Amino acid sequence: MSSLNKHFWKFFAGLLGILALGFLAVYGAGLWPNYDYYISSFYGGETPEQTLNLFLSAIEKRDLDLAGRYLDASPGRTEPAAAVLKKELAIGTLDNVLVFKDSPEKVCKDETDFESCTFFVNSETAEAWIWLGKPKSEKFWKIYIYEVNKK
Repeated sequence: MSSLNKHFWKFFAGLLGILALGFLAVYGAGLWPNYDYYISSFYGGETPEQTLNLFLSAIEKRDLDLAGRYLDASPGRTEPAAAVLKKELAIGTLDNVLVFKDSPEKVCKDETDFESCTFFVNSETAEAWIWLGKPKSEKFWKIYIYEVNKK
């Protein structure tokens, strides 16, 4: 092995070591981007109606991981969306959200950098609302919050 070849491999091994230490330092310090937010940013509909229908379909199929992808997962959320949905399933309130299949009324706002729509249901069995939004820089709509009150 030539002297040049030995130096190359030492340099390459050192470079890999520095990169590994840097990755561990960033990951260990909690500076790594929010993985759930990154992954969920690829889920949602191109319209608020489409996102709502995808969410309701996932709820009906009991695919809570998929349903959770349609909910906002911004950094700062205290627990993953799928965990919240699993809690609702455990206490028996998850199916209440299916009231939105009953032709909800829609009110939308178009602001400078954010679009939002709220769907309302006021039926014999429930009063409910769900708020969806989308920064104009993003492609897909997300569900930010909802509430269902059974009558």
